Amino acid sequence: MDLLRFDYLIGLLKPNLGELFYPVVVYGVAVSIFGLVATLNFVTTRTKASLFLVVGAMLFVISDSMIALNKFHEPQTIYPVAIMVTYILAQYLIYRFVIRKENKGSVKT
Repeated sequence: MDLLRFDYLIGLLKPNLGELFYPVVVYGVAVSIFGLVATLNFVTTRTKASLFLVVGAMLFVISDSMIALNKFHEPQTIYPVAIMVTYILAQYLIYRFVIRKENKGSVKT
């Protein structure tokens, strides 16, 4: 399902990417893999920490997709605010995942 959306997004952006086409595809694949791994992690562990990660990863994908649409397709006045809101929430949730994993692994004395 993610690959279909990624393919659609690249198809939409391709006419305006020029020489950035391949770097954008490579970055898109990397971000998609991050989303996929976060999803697989949640499906296999079903923990609160993994929920933070998967929601953060999805918000990060949404944020980066809006950046690409704003830059290479059709700028919208809502994009700058929506990009920052989704990006900040994504980073916060990813941070929460890392802190929970780090605290769970530490030895309490």
